[in-house]
Amino acid sequence: MVSEQIGEIPGDLTFHFDTDFNRALVFGRVAGLGILVLWIFAKFKKPTALPVAVPILLFAGWTVQQDYPSLTDYRVEVREDALYLNIPPEPEGEIPWSSIEEMKIEGIGWATAGGDLPGTPTPFGVPKTEYAWSELPEWKTMELLADGETHLVMLDKLSVEQRQTLWRAIAKHAHLVKQ
Repeated sequence: MVSEQIGEIPGDLTFHFDTDFNRALVFGRVAGLGILVLWIFAKFKKPTALPVAVPILLFAGWTVQQDYPSLTDYRVEVREDALYLNIPPEPEGEIPWSSIEEMKIEGIGWATAGGDLPGTPTPFGVPKTEYAWSELPEWKTMELLADGETHLVMLDKLSVEQRQTLWRAIAKHAHLVKQ
C-alpha cells in the first residue's frame, strides 16, 4: 500500500493509508484471487479443485487481515497541540509536545555521503561520487521519551522521505535539539 501525506512543516501533518487506491489494491487482490478460485472450480472437478482452491482462499483472507488494519486505522498526525499516533496493533494515543523530552531513531543506512569504501570496485576505474544530500537513514523505529515514559513508534510502513519529514516535524514542534 502507498501512504499519503497531507500537509507540510511547519503546519499540521497527517500520514495515513485510507485512500481509494489502497482500497482498490486490497479488495482488488481479494477479488482477483476469488475469481481464480471460481475458475479453478469451473475448470476442474470439485474433489481435485479443493486442495488448490482452499489455500488460495486462505491466502486471500490472510492478505485482508494483514492490510485492513493499516488501511482503516493507521494514522499519524502532527498537530499544533500534540502528536497523535494510531499505529495498529498498538492502541491510539496522544502525546503533548510539552511532555516530549527526547527522541531516538534506529535503523540502517540508506545511502552514504563521501567517497568510496576501501576495496569497493567501480566500473571502468571511475571514482564513485556521492553527495551529502543523498544521506537518508532508513530507520524503522522511533522512541519518544515523554513524561518519563518511553513510547516505541513503528514507522516501517512509511516511506523513507515521510519518516524524515515526520522526524523534522516532531523535532520542531517539541523544540528538540540534536545532542
